[in-house]
Amino acid sequence: VYEDLLEILDGEAVGKTEVIGVFGPAGGPAAEQFALEMGKKQRSEGEVLIVSLTEFSTFLPEETEKNGIGEWFYYQMQQEGRKRISDLVYSEDNVDFLRGFRTIYDRMEVSLEAWRCFYMEALRKSRYSTAILVFERLPEYMELFMWCDRIYVQWGQDGFGDLRKQEFAKMITYMEMDELMDKMMEE
Repeated sequence: VYEDLLEILDGEAVGKTEVIGVFGPAGGPAAEQFALEMGKKQRSEGEVLIVSLTEFSTFLPEETEKNGIGEWFYYQMQQEGRKRISDLVYSEDNVDFLRGFRTIYDRMEVSLEAWRCFYMEALRKSRYSTAILVFERLPEYMELFMWCDRIYVQWGQDGFGDLRKQEFAKMITYMEMDELMDKMMEE
């Protein structure tokens, strides 16, 4: 209903959705499980959407051929036939999931402008109070992290966590994105 009303109002809505990133460079499955637990807790605040951007997601619907975020981008690039996020999600335990990309190449083909549209138009103006995006590696564009309200990071307990954090801090300093560290919350 919210998305139908949004169409009637020509897309005018206050960006109310909190976008949270979960970055698990030490392992995608652990990051996904953390995101799932966070999603269940956030459920008391309103509807929750979890989007896995990991290569091999542990969030698989029973129908593994179900459409996902790659199809959302595909339909956005078409002149007609735009899809709403709610058309592509599946639900489990009162949390909605948007399946990730089918292949790494599909994700690599998405432009920065298309990602901006996804964040600012689709997520921020969605019916969800919280959207959680799960990353197991650095995104193609660091802006994907910058557009999150906060990012929970699992650097890892394998003896290399501190090294990952130091190298990440050096990289964002080099990229002049130091403010990103202010959004990072260690888990």
